[in-house]
Amino acid sequence: MKLKQGIDYGKFFAAVTSCQGDVYFETIENDRLNLKSILSRFVFASAVSQQLGKVNGVIVCMVKEDYQHLQNFLEGEK
Repeated sequence: MKLKQGIDYGKFFAAVTSCQGDVYFETIENDRLNLKSILSRFVFASAVSQQLGKVNGVIVCMVKEDYQHLQNFLEGEK
């Protein structure tokens, strides 16, 4: 699912931390960043700042129920 624009990334990462399984950001080039990894968060934050808050990719949760933790940050429903 795509991220909404203009979200608070601090709150988003706190929600990711509360997820049971891994949460990935997948780019359109099929790169995957595990957002539970601090290093991956820095890479993700750098990409977000370079694109002025608009990132091109989707969020994928390995545990289906984790989408509920992230629902305020994602477009649509899962």
